[in-house]
Amino acid sequence: EIIFDRQEARLLGLPDDMKRLNLADFNRMLIAPDTTPLEARISKAGPRFSDELHLKRPDSSEHWLSFAAAAHTNGTQGAGRYIGLSFDVTERKINDDRSRLFTREVQHRAKNLLAVVLAIARQTAGKKEPAIFAEEFSNRVAALSLTLDLLGRGNWQGVDLHELFETQFEPFVEAKEQVTFSGPSVKV
Repeated sequence: EIIFDRQEARLLGLPDDMKRLNLADFNRMLIAPDTTPLEARISKAGPRFSDELHLKRPDSSEHWLSFAAAAHTNGTQGAGRYIGLSFDVTERKINDDRSRLFTREVQHRAKNLLAVVLAIARQTAGKKEPAIFAEEFSNRVAALSLTLDLLGRGNWQGVDLHELFETQFEPFVEAKEQVTFSGPSVKV
């Protein structure tokens, strides 16, 4: 049985006047619980127990609580009582998940970008002299960099097609003078 105060009741989403919860009811609150019952995990932990548990509260909201407890024996060996604290770590867990998602997205985009750079190198290479290749390759990578700047300014939600063309022709002064752009603003 878990005995708790008003603050813990609020963390668990229970009425303020509720002071006790049996372990079976608490275990039913766990989302994707460990196959080992909580009681067994606590006793296996020895004199100190800590864990982060994903709970579904009675109002159906999901929260993560960090639990830390120490055995309280009152001088009696094996009394099986713990005194502990818990903290709501839901916001941190959400931020951790977002960070992992962001990291995977950055890795994915970096791999795609490297594939684009490799394709630019292959397209540019042909049978050109090294100096010509280096200049053309540099110009194309610079254009790619400017496109990334455009995407960044637009929060990676797309860019205006006219602005994209202007940016891509920027390194190629002679070609820029031969091309005109007109038409409605289109986001790509």
